[in-house]
Amino acid sequence: MKPDETRVEVENRDAPSPASLSSQARRIIRSEELFGLNREVRIQHQGDLYVLRRTKLGKLILNK
Repeated sequence: MKPDETRVEVENRDAPSPASLSSQARRIIRSEELFGLNREVRIQHQGDLYVLRRTKLGKLILNK
């Protein structure tokens, strides 16, 4: 990990079913909060590592 990168681990043991999400407020995470000063973040999901990148044009790209 580079010195300017921050690792954030989120554990969600009791994930709500998709049906129950429609009746609950959905969580919104602003990209500025997620990326900080970095151009990419790494996301671990079900044992796989993904990279979410912010392009120069402000688009988001998710790669496995």
